[in-house]
Amino acid sequence: MHDLSLRRFAMASLAGLLVITLLLGVSPRHASAQGLVFPPVTYSPAKHIELQTGPVSVPASPTVTGVTYQVEYSDTEIANVSVDMSKHEYIIEPKSAAGTATVQVTWYDAMGHAAAEKFAVMVNDTPNGVSAPDVNVSYFRDLYLLTNENQEIDVDRLFPGNDQRHIKEEFRYTVDDTPDVYNHHLIVKPFVTYLTLQPKSTFDDATIRVSFTRNDGVKVSTFAKFALNQPPLFVDPLEAMQLLKHKDTILNLDQYYTDPNGDKLKYRIVQVDPALSVTPAIVGSQLVIPAGADQSFKIRIEADDSRMGTVEGEFSFQVNEISLQEYAGSYEDTVNVLSVSIKEEGTYVLAPYQEWLSQLQGQELRREVAPADAAAIRFTIDGSAGAEVPAGTYGIYKVDADIQVIAVIELQGKRVLEQELLSIATHNGRGHIELPDVREWILRKENQNYLRIRMAMSFL
Repeated sequence: MHDLSLRRFAMASLAGLLVITLLLGVSPRHASAQGLVFPPVTYSPAKHIELQTGPVSVPASPTVTGVTYQVEYSDTEIANVSVDMSKHEYIIEPKSAAGTATVQVTWYDAMGHAAAEKFAVMVNDTPNGVSAPDVNVSYFRDLYLLTNENQEIDVDRLFPGNDQRHIKEEFRYTVDDTPDVYNHHLIVKPFVTYLTLQPKSTFDDATIRVSFTRNDGVKVSTFAKFALNQPPLFVDPLEAMQLLKHKDTILNLDQYYTDPNGDKLKYRIVQVDPALSVTPAIVGSQLVIPAGADQSFKIRIEADDSRMGTVEGEFSFQVNEISLQEYAGSYEDTVNVLSVSIKEEGTYVLAPYQEWLSQLQGQELRREVAPADAAAIRFTIDGSAGAEVPAGTYGIYKVDADIQVIAVIELQGKRVLEQELLSIATHNGRGHIELPDVREWILRKENQNYLRIRMAMSFL
């Protein structure tokens, strides 16, 4: 009882001291966003088997194996490929003729992610002196193309080791494509021979199979897929991003630009609002805006898929400043309340600060309705009105017809206040907080209000 009376006397004395300080003008000391997406492909060495042997087992690349798979062939008459899932092996069985075919096994994991392994199956007929022709599987690859773009295939590189006289004979080549969108011609020059593929109609994607027949009738073939490149897309956020003036802002551009073909995008700033007082930069896929912007602004950014596909998008930014710093926590004999001036009636909420106002729903911690004659809105932030509001950055929002940012509040933890008082006590040669230390803290200009007096007194 004696301690309680002493505390009340001390609080009254400090309140009186505060009034005297304000009246006399004393200055106390201050504290210091879908097109065809090709899977990544591992190109493996050719698998050599004999026509007369039975099935042969070869290991699958450990980088691609998954839980399901799909097998594609350039020629189904050379060999059959199946998979032993338990051993992660391919079972290759020759068919009725020697020759070389290209096989791609596409694996899918439990999440549907794909990875492929591509290799040649070379079926030799050694007893009859027949060796399968070579094919450069990694040369003829899946491609994203522009509309009406021609393709040239260097057949010396595609089918190495074959008789150069035969390489230059057009009748030895067969080009099949699904869905029949290309014309092809053999072009012979002094140092290179190539097939040219010319689109005869538009398409979204096509599978191209190229085969070459040697003089002895043995065939070699391979295949690739072509898809029309689709430019990136911009997903407009449809609202301004809410920045804090004193804080760097990072915007992940990959969340607002997508590529239908799965291309990795490169970004560049194409236009900056002259109102912006700091210099933004792009680091990888992130837009970085340094602290210090002092008014609303816009930035226009281009995404490039490195295949001549681009798109531009514009972002708007609203700059806010922290208008009030207070202490979070519950204090003895005190109701911890935030009070902010308002200009009109309506519904107001206290919530963690939101960079996007559209994400405010479901985040509110307190809600109050202000009548027409209210000059301020008050939120109780200690444990007396529900869960205690912890330290952090918060916004007070008006949420009637639309959402408006009324104020930004920085709440420091109760421990911060205690450390400030302990620092004064230590400076005064004490190991714990006493009344003179609290008095010195209250004399600081920013602490001269009744709520802070009661908070500080609770540590005595």
